Amino acid sequence: MTNYTKIFCIGTVGWDFIGKTPEMMKVGIDIPGDIEVKIGGVAANIAIALADSMPIDSTLEIGLVSCVGNDLKSSLLLDSLKKKNIDCKNILKKEGSCDTYIGIESKGSLFGAIASSKQLEKSGIELLQLFENKELSKNTDQLSKHIIVDSNLSVEALNYLGNSICFDTKNFILVSASPYKAKKMRSLISKRNVTIYLNLEEASSLLDKEFTCSSEAANYLYKIGAKEVIVTNGAKKASSRCQSGLATISPSKIINMDATGAGDTFLAAHLLSKIINPSYCPTKHLEIAELAARKKISR
Repeated sequence: MTNYTKIFCIGTVGWDFIGKTPEMMKVGIDIPGDIEVKIGGVAANIAIALADSMPIDSTLEIGLVSCVGNDLKSSLLLDSLKKKNIDCKNILKKEGSCDTYIGIESKGSLFGAIASSKQLEKSGIELLQLFENKELSKNTDQLSKHIIVDSNLSVEALNYLGNSICFDTKNFILVSASPYKAKKMRSLISKRNVTIYLNLEEASSLLDKEFTCSSEAANYLYKIGAKEVIVTNGAKKASSRCQSGLATISPSKIINMDATGAGDTFLAAHLLSKIINPSYCPTKHLEIAELAARKKISR
């Protein structure tokens, strides 16, 4: 019998609406461009990136833990995710529509965005309790390797993850959805076995402390209790800090790029590299992740 390692992604699942223009955006103006609609949400993006990047003979299984609505848009969303071989049986359906994200990209940079995570937030701890009953109480969950958590979860839900005995033996991977939401993850760092992915701005927001570079932020988060820290900083150097020490790389320059999608792709590639190639050094894992992220946003 083949043993499968499960990776669960807990967080937002919805539709992304991305407006892109080659022009310089200014407040209040109406300019031409393109609008793309695609599956979105931090948890969904990571799950898709993991599923798309797995080797054919992989024994990894990817599952989502989230909440959507009971409308046609939500049904289409679930159907699309299932076609990507992502386990959706731990996705709740509530009255209403699914969560959404609207982003505006101007000349390859993010001008602004609004994320609605109301369905996820309304599900509160109910979502996590159902997940415990379905998955964590089973003997098969001994093969559950990682639980990825995005900061769109409510404070109540994040506190539950930190205190429920069902999660005591789990490896947590925290990913920040935005600087505004990063602070909610602080309590989990001291309570759980945590790997955390974030950018420099999110690290500063999380700790109420200004950092000059990714290395400084990674070292600081490691010292206060994170098992492993990966900090990116746009076109500037990215750093990781774990028991084996500090590693840094300088990303390659990209002239033409999209502004969204790099972070989730980076995380998925980095995590898969660690699982598939455990003998690689931390610098090599960063290089593999940076290459995947660069391909994602280059055009």
